[in-house]
Amino acid sequence: MEVTQMSHSQTTVLATNTDIFGEPRDEHEAARVRQDHAGHVASEREGRVFLLRHPNRNYGLLESGLLVWTPGVLTLCGDLGDIVISNASLMKLDPGLEWLSGSNTRYLASKTSVKSEFRPELAWPVIIRDLLDDLKHALSHNGLVDDDGSVADPLPEAVDWEGIPSWVRLASYCDRPVSDFRSAATRLSILKGMVEREPIDREADFNDIYSEILGGDDVPVSSVYDYPPDVIRKIQIAQTFAEVLLTTPGLLNEAPAEEPAAPGVSP
Repeated sequence: MEVTQMSHSQTTVLATNTDIFGEPRDEHEAARVRQDHAGHVASEREGRVFLLRHPNRNYGLLESGLLVWTPGVLTLCGDLGDIVISNASLMKLDPGLEWLSGSNTRYLASKTSVKSEFRPELAWPVIIRDLLDDLKHALSHNGLVDDDGSVADPLPEAVDWEGIPSWVRLASYCDRPVSDFRSAATRLSILKGMVEREPIDREADFNDIYSEILGGDDVPVSSVYDYPPDVIRKIQIAQTFAEVLLTTPGLLNEAPAEEPAAPGVSP
C-alpha cells in the first residue's frame, strides 16, 4: 500500500441556484438554506490529508482512498468507502492513529453517526447458543458434560428432561418428543431445520420466540443488534490505513507536499 500526503488548498463555495450537476434548485428550499446559514463564517483549520492506493495497480483513484484528519475527526472517503469517526482521542494525529488501529471495531462504530440495528441473521444463533449453554449447565451436575465442555453423545435414556425446562419447551415448540434430542446429530438437525423453516425478521418476533423457548423476560436483545457489515468493513479499512501511516518511515513528521503549479502559472 502506497501512502502520499496531499497539500492543503483553500476552496471557496458559492451559493448558487443550481446543484452540483447544474440542475435548477428549488428556489424556496435554496432560500431557506441560505437563511438558515446566514452569518456563518469560514476559517482554516489544522489538518492532514493522505492518499492511500496500491502502487502496482493502474486504476487512478479507483481502489484508493483519502484519509483526512483534523483534530478530533478522522474521515475515510473515496472508492473504498466513506465514514467519519469522531472522538477526543483523535485530537492529535499520531496518538489518534494508534488509538484507531488498536481499538475494537464495534467500539469505533459507536463513534460514528451510524446506529446499530436489528440483524435477523443473529436471532437464531443467539437462541441456539443459549439453549446449548442451558443444556450444558443442567447436565454438568450429572457428569454428562465432558472436560472440554461438550455434551455426552448420545445422552442416556435416563436424562431428567423435566429438569431442563428450556428443552422441554423447545420440544413442544417443534412438536417433537423430547427424547428426539438425545443424539447430538439429531439436535443439530432439528435446530438447523428450525432456522431454515422459520427466519426471524423482527425484534418483536425474536422476543416472543426467545421467551417461549427459554422462558422468562430476560431477553438478550442487545445480542441481536449490530452495525451494518459495510460500516464494519469501512472501519477495518480505516484501521488498516492507520497502521500503514504509522509504519511508513518519516511520513507523519514530513511537511505537507506542495501541489504542482498549473501550467503557465509561476509558483
